[in-house]
Amino acid sequence: MPRALAAAIAALAVVSTALPSPTLAAERFDNGDKQEIEKIVRDYLVANPEVLVEAFQALDAKQKAQQATQQKAAIAELKDRIYKAPEGATLGNADGDVTVVEFFDYNCAYCKRGLEAMNSLIEGDSKLRFILKDLPILSEQSVAAARVSLAVQKVAPDKFAAFHRELLGSRGLVDERRALDVAKEQGIDEAAIRAIKDSDEISQTLSQEADLAQQLGVNGTPAYVIADELVPGAIGYHSLAEKIANVRRCNSTTC
Repeated sequence: MPRALAAAIAALAVVSTALPSPTLAAERFDNGDKQEIEKIVRDYLVANPEVLVEAFQALDAKQKAQQATQQKAAIAELKDRIYKAPEGATLGNADGDVTVVEFFDYNCAYCKRGLEAMNSLIEGDSKLRFILKDLPILSEQSVAAARVSLAVQKVAPDKFAAFHRELLGSRGLVDERRALDVAKEQGIDEAAIRAIKDSDEISQTLSQEADLAQQLGVNGTPAYVIADELVPGAIGYHSLAEKIANVRRCNSTTC
């Protein structure tokens, strides 16, 4: 049996298990034909189980390609919202030639790992811009910290970068009290933060960022938008640097 045909039969066998009813297919064969086909498929899969692996790998690759295409379309459609940021939420060169947008949670361990990569990239690349978007998905404490963060962006945008680095880099649970303490350490007025942290404007910002993340297909933090790609997870300095270099070379993360 040709390998391509075998793979097709294997894939058909797998997919058929998800169908609600084989009635229509069964009507085309009598019981003898059906049993013979089932035996051929079973015997072949038992003798060549790697075909199933190949079929699943092909399906996975196809689904990932479809997802990437959908995400590129979403990025193009939502670019104005993606790259919209208040003054304080922009780190690095505000007029940089490449922008990295990061969705993060102050209690996300992988975001904390990603902080070092961000700092190194900004330090070594004077033309790079980072836009930070609060996506507090892990706990109510994360939401409370995000409210303080957004308030800091408004009342002390020039101090936000230092505040963000200190808060995200801190150990232990990050909650409202911890965020306020870090703001105080940076010389930011606590009363000014408290006056607006629970405002409708900040609530709306959190809601809009959550909606944006959902439309882009962000399923966790950190997640980055670089040019036409949504990059999930803390992929590290070298991988991020490579994607940034590719954007400069060919206007895409993959050249």
